[in-house]
Amino acid sequence: PGADGSYGEPVKLVAPDGASSDYFGYSVSVNASGLVAVSASQGDSGVTNAGSVYVYAPDGSGGYQLVRTLVAPDGAGNDYFGHSVFINDLGDVFVGAYGDDDKGSNSGSSYVFPANSSSSLTLQEGVDDSGSLTGQLSLQFADPDLSDSDY
Repeated sequence: PGADGSYGEPVKLVAPDGASSDYFGYSVSVNASGLVAVSASQGDSGVTNAGSVYVYAPDGSGGYQLVRTLVAPDGAGNDYFGHSVFINDLGDVFVGAYGDDDKGSNSGSSYVFPANSSSSLTLQEGVDDSGSLTGQLSLQFADPDLSDSDY
C-alpha cells in the first residue's frame, strides 16, 4: 500500500483461452520478482478438467503479460492440474494435480517446472495394495523455461 494505506487501481488477469467453469484464479502465487502463477484447475487443455497454469510477468507499465502456459506433460481428464500452485523466488513453479490417476484413482501428482531448465520433474505419491505409501520421481521433458528473455 501507499504511505496513506491506499492501493492503486487493480490489474485484472484473465486467461487468453478462458472458458466457462475453468476456475481461473483458483490458486494464485506471486514471487519477489513479481512473477504471478495463476491456475485454472478445471481448464480443458485438450480434455475435460485437465487443468493448466498461466505465468505472468510485470510488463513495466503497471500491468502484466503472459509469458508461459503450463500443462501436465501427461495430462488427462479430471487431473485438476493447478488445484494448488506456488512460484518461488527463483521462478520455479510447483503445481498440484490431485486427480491424477498414475498410481490409482485420484492418487495425485505434483509437478515441478524448474525456471532454468528444459525439463520438468513429476513427483508422484500413492498407496500400494498393502496400504503403504509409495513414491516415484520421474523426469519428463517439456518447455517450462521461464528464464528466457520474453519479459
